[in-house]
Amino acid sequence: MLMFLKERTAPPLLESLPRLMHRLPKSHMSYEDVVSDHYKVRAGFGGEQHVDGLLQRMRWRDPVIALADFQLLNRFCQMDTVLLMPHGTVILEVKNYSGTLSFDEQSYHMTQETRDGNFLGFNSPVTYAWNAREELQHLFEHLSISLPVYAVVVLPYSSTLIEGAPKEVL
Repeated sequence: MLMFLKERTAPPLLESLPRLMHRLPKSHMSYEDVVSDHYKVRAGFGGEQHVDGLLQRMRWRDPVIALADFQLLNRFCQMDTVLLMPHGTVILEVKNYSGTLSFDEQSYHMTQETRDGNFLGFNSPVTYAWNAREELQHLFEHLSISLPVYAVVVLPYSSTLIEGAPKEVL
């Protein structure tokens, strides 16, 4: 059985960016950036909601507590979903990218080739998941909790293609 102890809420930008788009003239130099940011926020939240739905439909052998949008106090470390189980904890870093993703293990970067042929560069979400795992392990040690912590990057839709997936297991 899965229970969301902390439910996912829509990010504030999901409401504020459309308001800004409405007020900003389309000829303004930042208008396209605002439209792009709104698309990214909406896609990210949609991917997280999709994963939440999949988690709720799964048959869990043991009780599972889920925390959505978990933020560690005094640290800049936000985790999309944390699953607390009797024998371990799993951090899900959900990334809703489209097109083809290529990972470079040497530089810890990722490139995205979009459907329209543009190339974009990002820090690898694997690195972000690894950092979140380290922070949660540190908190558990401080609280004398002896549970293993795992972290995974979740690409919620099978239409995302992956090249050079990192071989390192978190």
